[in-house]
Amino acid sequence: MNYFVTGATGFIGRHLVERLLDRGGEIHVLVREGSLGRLENLIDRWGPEAAGRVHPLIGDLTKPRLGVSDEEIAALTGNVDHFFHLAAVYDMTADEESNRIANVEGTRHAVELANTIDAGIFHHTSSIAAAGQYKGMFREDMFDEGQPLPTPYHQTKFESERIARSRTTVPWRVYRPAVVVGHSWGASVALATAAAAPGRVLSTVAIDGGITTPAGIGPRDEVRRRLEPPRLAVPPADFATMIGSGPLAGAWTPAHAEAVLPAFALGEDGLARARLTFDLHMKVLDGLLDADVEAVLGAVTCPCWTVSCEPVEGGLADASYHDEAWARARAQGLERAARLLARPRLLRWGGAVHDVPLQWPSLVAGLVLAAYDEVSPRPSGGSA
Repeated sequence: MNYFVTGATGFIGRHLVERLLDRGGEIHVLVREGSLGRLENLIDRWGPEAAGRVHPLIGDLTKPRLGVSDEEIAALTGNVDHFFHLAAVYDMTADEESNRIANVEGTRHAVELANTIDAGIFHHTSSIAAAGQYKGMFREDMFDEGQPLPTPYHQTKFESERIARSRTTVPWRVYRPAVVVGHSWGASVALATAAAAPGRVLSTVAIDGGITTPAGIGPRDEVRRRLEPPRLAVPPADFATMIGSGPLAGAWTPAHAEAVLPAFALGEDGLARARLTFDLHMKVLDGLLDADVEAVLGAVTCPCWTVSCEPVEGGLADASYHDEAWARARAQGLERAARLLARPRLLRWGGAVHDVPLQWPSLVAGLVLAAYDEVSPRPSGGSA
């Protein structure tokens, strides 16, 4: 099996390529010239085998056939079994022109290339945004149902999926990921969405977040100082040493590195910095401090599986996570959730640090599956 991938340096794409490496075959990756260094860093992290099997192709979403040369097209023709198109804008705040160029024209050019090289299957990564503001269940076999498309993001996700469906001459598949979130405010995002759209969210899973508020730790200025992120700008080797000597030192593995390191990037000066800038981090923190948590929780009508992660002596958390302010905030959060949520499912996990999916991925996956089963039971012997 041979593969062609667009968007391989993105959040989803980098994980896809790693899975494809497990399968064997050659992987051709479209990359902008300005992102070549980023791809090369990923290839180094994927291991020595990746260097011989991941083949960068300089191209451009805005150009016909993605800007791939005639010579490269001739070499690819008849030799690509699966064409994965992930490159797009995944930002609902992006302007209309940026959405149109990346999502609509990018998909048009990807389909054109897939048709030209006679790819085995064209895999188009769409979005649940293609469903727009459709009221009710939007099934996989539904597409153009007259749904309102309120923003350029919704409109271009719908139009790009239409192109994949109508203009692809090779076999095709469409995938519609829902919201992919991370970081400490993910639970707050999920609960706010459930509160704002009660008819569209069947269940939520909030792990160590959403029910608590930083405002419970102390005065605002003190909380902002305490939760300031470090202003990192260090050589990659020093960065690895710093992480390896911190609270996770005893548990740091290659799997942790795979999950954490993509949140950082090398600048032109060769120094590692967080992709989330200091100013944006503080803007998110201010939003959490200003949020009316009680109003949000009181408006959530679906089941809410809520986990309070509590440290134990000798565990991974540093001393600041054990102090009275945090303990008080966690206790207040549990009391608040029990009092305000319509259908609370409260859990306390001892021995966990805040980023639980890094420590106990199987436990987290099991919890998500339990939440799914409660609202959409599987037939006996079935699987999700």
